[in-house]
Amino acid sequence: MGRNPADRLAIFHTGDASNYEMVSDTTVDGYYTKMLNAANLDEVKQVLKDANGYIARQHFDTALVQPGLFALTQPWLKGYAGQLGSISGGSGGPTLPGFLCCAFLD
Repeated sequence: MGRNPADRLAIFHTGDASNYEMVSDTTVDGYYTKMLNAANLDEVKQVLKDANGYIARQHFDTALVQPGLFALTQPWLKGYAGQLGSISGGSGGPTLPGFLCCAFLD
């Protein structure tokens, strides 16, 4: 389930409990107030569009995505791209190292 627009904008609103970056910016606060007072969905969409552009330009938050697990293979293993989870019945994507079917061997 997705989050509603007020929640997404609140993460940069001064004093909000979900504002983990402790952003305090009067422009963002103004967008938040405008969104809450919008008369219709089109106004909300426009405020969010403007707020998203402003927030992106401010670089309040930087995502440093790092893999949590790694799949290691030998160089002679062909046709494998880290999908150990899907091969072993997991949910897919890179997971822990393990043994694979010999069909992948060159």
